[in-house]
Amino acid sequence: MAQIEVLETAESFREVDREYKFSHTLIVYRMDNGIYHALSQARCSTTKVDNQCLTDNIQVPIAAYQPLFPPGLTRAPDPLPVDSYVKRPRLISYNRLRNSRRPTYIADQVLKEAEVCEIVERHPYPNIAKYLGCEVHNG
Repeated sequence: MAQIEVLETAESFREVDREYKFSHTLIVYRMDNGIYHALSQARCSTTKVDNQCLTDNIQVPIAAYQPLFPPGLTRAPDPLPVDSYVKRPRLISYNRLRNSRRPTYIADQVLKEAEVCEIVERHPYPNIAKYLGCEVHNG
């Protein structure tokens, strides 16, 4: 069985008799070359997840979180400086978004944030992190 790398977890609760009770854990993980969203009825930490207990496994399509790289944005240097922080989109809500009217909502937000970073980079401010550009994979 392939090894999984847990990227995100979040616990979900539901109201039962006016009290909130644990319902399940939402899990985003990487396996082989894909990213997946799943549920577990058990409480899971970000480091230990029994992949035998995962249900509702959904492969998250790249288009859902990684928009095409448009002209006008800055491409990040490759390789990145060692002390760089790479912000990645949170995919924990993908299960609710995938059948909505906006299944690419996360990718749309990534693109909007990159556009804002481009504006801030043209008008730098000392208390805002330096923007190096966007990592580009497969165009």
